[in-house]
Amino acid sequence: MATKGKKSGTGQGRMSRRMAEKRAIRLEEKGALMGGAASRRPDTYLLSEQRPDWTEAEVRRWPVVQVLAPPDAVWELSGTGAVVIRRQHPDGRHLAFIYVIDLAQGGLYTLTASPLKAPDKLDTFLDEMRPHMPPFAESTLERAAELVWGSWAVANRGGYGWPIETKAYLAAIPKPTGSERQWHQRLVGPGGLTPDRLVEVIDNMPDVELEPGKELMVVTRARLTTPTPHAAIVLNLATNPERLRDHGFRDNGHRFALVRPYPADHWNPASALPDARQVLADIHIAADHILIEAGTLTRAAQAVMEVFLAAEGKLELDDASWEAPFLTR
Repeated sequence: MATKGKKSGTGQGRMSRRMAEKRAIRLEEKGALMGGAASRRPDTYLLSEQRPDWTEAEVRRWPVVQVLAPPDAVWELSGTGAVVIRRQHPDGRHLAFIYVIDLAQGGLYTLTASPLKAPDKLDTFLDEMRPHMPPFAESTLERAAELVWGSWAVANRGGYGWPIETKAYLAAIPKPTGSERQWHQRLVGPGGLTPDRLVEVIDNMPDVELEPGKELMVVTRARLTTPTPHAAIVLNLATNPERLRDHGFRDNGHRFALVRPYPADHWNPASALPDARQVLADIHIAADHILIEAGTLTRAAQAVMEVFLAAEGKLELDDASWEAPFLTR
């Protein structure tokens, strides 16, 4: 697995256009930019001992049998998600190439691939991986390519380099039309796939020391719409009580809380109670819309994904807002 690791000071992962542009110019002058061509990598860059046992030319010939990417509503609210490109080996087995993206961590930051597996075994592998990865769902190769190569461009402009080995992973997803600059603009430029306000929020994230697994607080609110009957969504959400606590009908809507077990040694005294769960997000199923509120971008993404699945993939982001102490407006 190739990972562009998260720095303890998260400013390394920010995509401030002005600062990144200046840094990119300095790196270009040193000949150290673009895909690790000069073997430049951050101190926290990790590459597993396992090396790809395929060539770029080989993997491009293998048929694409499935494409997964973050749903529109998830991406537009959080700028995070996973892309999975599943290709078929000539012997009939399948291989999943996985790309993890988080704009708040500098764009594309993890590339990996599953072992070659029988199709049904790979289905099981992806199902088991889903709880440990950012959201993904059925998508198109065109959209997946825009997300992967656009976030790759964001990472490059932020000063990240990739070692030569990662080219074998990137070969599994075709490049979109245009240049690296155009990929960047289509992803995070004005009117791109990422809302302008979300880009502004991430641009303004400060440099702070964060513990592993922590992220900056950004109160994230979403208003969602769907043609799926809300009664059906409520029934679907209620089937997973370990993940979604059903609070019943309140305030003119059905309410759920996205929860998880408290982390070890959590400061909240309630964490010591039997079956205690930490609330990650609130979900309000109203008559003609759905409201979600969470304290961070990734928690909001998780909540939207739960509703997306409950709505059978028919979900649109109608409105969103982000609030944090570091924002000036």
